[in-house]
Amino acid sequence: MVVPIVFSFSGYAEDEKGYTVTVPSLLIQNKSYTFSVNKNNRPPANCSWNFGEDANPSTSGKSSVEVTYTTPGVKIITLTVKDSNKDIAIEKQVFVSEQPDNVEDVGCYVNPETTNWQPAEKGKSEEATGEDKVHILAQPFVGDIDGDEKSEVVTSNKTTSGTYTHSNKILIFDNELKLKKSISTPSMYSNSATPIVLLRLKPTDTHALIIIATDGEDKDNNLKYKLQAYKSDGTLVWTSNASIFNDKTTSVKDASISLVAGDINNDGIPDILAGDRIFNASNGKLVASLLVGGRGYRFLNTQNPMYMPALADMNNDGRLEVVTGNTVYKVTINDPDDASKNTVVILSQATGVDDGFVSVADIDRNGQLDVVMIKNGNESSTGFPILTVWNGATGNIIAGPASPSVKAGGGSRVFIGNVDEDAHPELFFSYINQLVRFDYDGNAVNVKDRLKQTWNVKTSDASGGTTLSMFDFDQDGKAELVYRDMTDLRIIEGTDGSNRKTFPCFSATHSEYPIVVDFNRDGHADILVSGAVKDQTYADVRLYWFSGEKNDWAPARTVWNQHGYNAVHVNEDLTIPKYQLNPAMTFAGPDQVLGTADDVYPYNGFLQQQTSLSGDGVPFYKAPRADFLEPESVVYDYNADTDVLHITNVKVKNSGDAVLPKPMKITVYKEKVEAPAIIYTHDYDKDIAIGETIMLNFDIPNFKKWLPAEGLIIRVNDAGNGGSFHRVCDDKNVENTTDAFMYIPLGKLAWADGYRKCEGGEVVFQADEKLHNDKVTFSWRTPTPASKEFSTEKEATLTDLKLSDAGRYVFQAKVNNQLNITATLPYLSVAPAVMYWRTDAENSNWNNRNNWAKSATMGDNISAVPAPCTRVVLPGSEKTKVYPSLSDENTDRSLYGEPEADEIVFNYGSQLHYQHKLKYNRAFIQYNWGYYKSDTPTDGKPTNWEEGRQLSRNTWHILAAPLKKMASGDFSLAGRPFSWQSQFQKVTNPGGLVEVGDLSKSFPENNIDLVDNNNAIAVKMAGYQSGKTGYKNQENLDGLKGVLEIPYFENKDYPGHNYDALSKKSSFYYFDTKTLKLLNSP
Repeated sequence: MVVPIVFSFSGYAEDEKGYTVTVPSLLIQNKSYTFSVNKNNRPPANCSWNFGEDANPSTSGKSSVEVTYTTPGVKIITLTVKDSNKDIAIEKQVFVSEQPDNVEDVGCYVNPETTNWQPAEKGKSEEATGEDKVHILAQPFVGDIDGDEKSEVVTSNKTTSGTYTHSNKILIFDNELKLKKSISTPSMYSNSATPIVLLRLKPTDTHALIIIATDGEDKDNNLKYKLQAYKSDGTLVWTSNASIFNDKTTSVKDASISLVAGDINNDGIPDILAGDRIFNASNGKLVASLLVGGRGYRFLNTQNPMYMPALADMNNDGRLEVVTGNTVYKVTINDPDDASKNTVVILSQATGVDDGFVSVADIDRNGQLDVVMIKNGNESSTGFPILTVWNGATGNIIAGPASPSVKAGGGSRVFIGNVDEDAHPELFFSYINQLVRFDYDGNAVNVKDRLKQTWNVKTSDASGGTTLSMFDFDQDGKAELVYRDMTDLRIIEGTDGSNRKTFPCFSATHSEYPIVVDFNRDGHADILVSGAVKDQTYADVRLYWFSGEKNDWAPARTVWNQHGYNAVHVNEDLTIPKYQLNPAMTFAGPDQVLGTADDVYPYNGFLQQQTSLSGDGVPFYKAPRADFLEPESVVYDYNADTDVLHITNVKVKNSGDAVLPKPMKITVYKEKVEAPAIIYTHDYDKDIAIGETIMLNFDIPNFKKWLPAEGLIIRVNDAGNGGSFHRVCDDKNVENTTDAFMYIPLGKLAWADGYRKCEGGEVVFQADEKLHNDKVTFSWRTPTPASKEFSTEKEATLTDLKLSDAGRYVFQAKVNNQLNITATLPYLSVAPAVMYWRTDAENSNWNNRNNWAKSATMGDNISAVPAPCTRVVLPGSEKTKVYPSLSDENTDRSLYGEPEADEIVFNYGSQLHYQHKLKYNRAFIQYNWGYYKSDTPTDGKPTNWEEGRQLSRNTWHILAAPLKKMASGDFSLAGRPFSWQSQFQKVTNPGGLVEVGDLSKSFPENNIDLVDNNNAIAVKMAGYQSGKTGYKNQENLDGLKGVLEIPYFENKDYPGHNYDALSKKSSFYYFDTKTLKLLNSP
């Protein structure tokens, strides 16, 4: 015995023969649903379910079972119950839809946050010329039409000839609202609705199709009232093989066509509804023609004819029907390329209801979509717009007709959505200078009383047909209305009709409306609308872009492909769902259980954009997640010279499900995550895409002040308060800590045992004992540019130093295999045996390496300072700019210490200030008399040695002996040439206060100590004179290049001089003044 049991549309239970069977008639692929049967609240003793092969489980003997379908489509379910030895068999067809792509079982999301958001204008299209101007009534459509993963805006143009009734171009704008492409087309009737729809045939297609409806203006009859499909590059893909109107149609042809896309028969080939007919979207072939009946047609107001039908599953069989103002058509497509094989029948008609603009939603919440029709108030006998809701499967009137309380003409397409806390959606429409809200009241007995006006507010819309869209921007569970009338873009509270925010935005207005999409794909909703500044509504219409001032609007889908939009109509990639979700679908809501009081109906609306939803239909913010990857690979490079810590290899991945917006902040803390411990905050000023991994490097200046530090903490997505800067789904993996910095000593990291060394000497380098740890490795490197490692020990020694070994040595240490410390040591000076003070010295600083040279030759410089091994020569050149001063103010002792030399040589005319501060072993004076290059010089003036100052020949010079132990014989040259020395004779003046004297008396001997003579001497040196003894022969002075270096105690080769090294005494020989023959020493 077979007993039929009716399965409810809503998915709730119905009784039959005492059995209660609960089966949802609308399901979503890969989502679990409960199927159950009981009698008197008790399960039957024996039952058997068969769900089909693509169900999990496919069969079950349980009275209540969770079932998931892995494929979409129409499914047949059979339930057999054994009752009193009778088998009761029940068979039911259910529809499994594809899951909309904004319903996601994502792993990274946050609960919506109610925000005190403020909208702001973000941009607008540029002023255009000629036929690239935006149409004055342009409707924007949005999607990625060229496969670049960026959204484009598509609309129509304003022609330069004729009125604004027509367009002849498709305009494509990029994601910054810059004109990207202008495609010439046949004429389109764009007076009231932009006749465009966007779709992509296959997900793998690079280009989507831009499908337009042409009008009757083209000279070519073959292009009149046709559909055409274009690629985004302007390529014409196809022209329909038939007119959009039947051959014997009574429909008005010169009208705006609101194109509708959908997959009527679930074959994966989208269909296009236009005028009287349906076309194959893949090739433009005619699929079917509608029978006599409604078309979704009416005048917008007193004129302006328009078609606004819909495609929707009105009887829950999983297939889309054609929905018009008073007629629903069932279309059977057997061959999408041959209209003769396909049929159209009338599924239902609403008796007494005129044709008009169509919207679709489940108004009475019975699980089945209803037709919402609005009639033009200008055409009605009452002068009010007339709103009627009727059952698309049966034709029965559900509510209405109803009209607003304020009389006026027009009446826009109805937009539908939930703006309060009940389960039923609210209905809104504009008419001339008015905006009104109606609520459905299912408790009213009379259907005419079931639509209750809640509020009516004034607007500035003389056309009476401007449409609106809806979106819950602040995620408070109540959608806001988005409306642009003739003067303002308004974001309106759905609860009372008050303006939440307005922007001046002018328009001529017909049926166009703002759309809500995530235009720049940053995870937040945006508004796009056509408009103009005041007085430019017919001359310079632009596209305007608005968004949340602080990016705090809720997430939204990135597409809006047709005038009669519901989020279930199109996928994010502009493909058309093969098995479309029925907008009447019930979702489990927050408690995740179907059939309870918190069930939700997120798609039960029309012209409402969707946000991100969980599998239970609950809005959420897809969130980013900032993951600190491989924290052990972070490298710290501390340069002690610049006091900069360079941090590299900070690897951050956005492993969440939304873009991590800029700036991404990284904060470095010392030891604790608290404000006083903030060392540095770095901004990464780029968005991080979903799945993208970035590698960050940044510098922290003036780092030494944070040392010592037992630990250093790096936190990503942290602005310095220890929390998350951007909302993320979790912040468990955002931190890295290192204790490597506890090993950095406060003082010097490394040093040498001295930085003033001698050629052939050695230097020892050492590191601070705090770095002597098994976690530390060392590297000592020679100076740059040809730097190379010469030791890895804690202490390093270089021997047999060469001049080329001078420079700044580099110390490197690696701590915990993570922290690299680099310190460039002070300049190691390696001094040669002889050094000259430079005539072009920079300053008086003895310890300035730039003040010394290797010889008296100009440019033979050396970067060194004298060392205890060095013989220092101070030049007597008149070109010398400055001489050394050993005062504390002039000579810096901080690096190279007290001035020191082995020997110091003073050239005649040189200077040394504060000479008593020089540590040295011996000092020498060089008196420069000049020399003759030839034995018979023609010029009586001698040549200058080393450009030093010269003492004149044949002239007495009074000299004050600067050195100890100078003797009268120091200036004797054994007659080659003659030299004369006079001693100082003391005479006491009468007052006895000052000793005075003269130099009139010669020294009687050559070995008289000048100390006994007040350290004073007068000297005259003979110049060259031909033929004169003592004048003509200059060999002894010329052999010295004219320079007498005093003292010369150890110089045995000095003329007329003998040195006894044992007694350390010098003796001088006399010579015959006539023959210059040396005589015995006295």
